[in-house]
Amino acid sequence: MPAASYPDRLFINGRMEPGRGLLIEVENPTTGAVFAAFAGADAGQLEAAVAAASAAFMRPEWQVAGTRATLLTRLADLMARDADYLGQLLIDEVGTPRALLAPLQVGGAVQILRYYAGLATRDLTRALGPDGHPLIPSESEIRYLPAGVAGIITA
Repeated sequence: MPAASYPDRLFINGRMEPGRGLLIEVENPTTGAVFAAFAGADAGQLEAAVAAASAAFMRPEWQVAGTRATLLTRLADLMARDADYLGQLLIDEVGTPRALLAPLQVGGAVQILRYYAGLATRDLTRALGPDGHPLIPSESEIRYLPAGVAGIITA
């Protein structure tokens, strides 16, 4: 596997910038040695990142299911292409055994992205039919729509 390099900047609103938060040291679980360190985001950077992602999500092109499917597929393709590099990162960071990289850690993520890319263009709306209310007749349905931005915080 190739030697891994570790980014020390944050990608916020289309540009790379240094973190202004606490220093995060990443230890190899096997050796205990710190192999990467970087400053995390502070509260302002987190708010800026979520605001930028939310604004991007509301742009018209993101409302097109085919666009979302294409981008999810592209991300899966890039992860598959860089599987060795990503695998080395996982070995260093969490001690993943090499035997689990293809079926779970990297390969599983690629499969999940492809699965959701396929779902992005499918209409899964389910009609529930009349609700049977005697005074206010109505019908209900379940619709699956993209919800927006999620913030992920790691320890």
